[in-house]
Amino acid sequence: MKKLERAIEEVNVNLYEVFASVFHLLKKSYILDSGSSIYITKDKHRLFRYKPAPLEDKLKYKGDYIAIQGYKDLDIQFTGQGKKKPKTLQLFRIAYYPDFPLNIVSFQRLKKKGID
Repeated sequence: MKKLERAIEEVNVNLYEVFASVFHLLKKSYILDSGSSIYITKDKHRLFRYKPAPLEDKLKYKGDYIAIQGYKDLDIQFTGQGKKKPKTLQLFRIAYYPDFPLNIVSFQRLKKKGID
């Protein structure tokens, strides 16, 4: 079972790396991820209300744990299907880690808030 878990983890990490490198144009975009339970950003300049993270706050990445540097809030704009006018969505407590390959919006957290 451990071999299978390790293989799945390696595939997931490789998919993120491929996605981040192939879709370089999306590097400043926020990707809706149904598998993530947290919001993650590498984009510090768009964040506000920064709070340093406790030392024990870690994120599992590439089979290891990395220290989250802090948390901030963020406003992102999106345009719904068939809509022309963008809407603003405020996300709270986004984990900031500058070396993460993508900016992630957690579908799980949005759904808990009634946004689907």
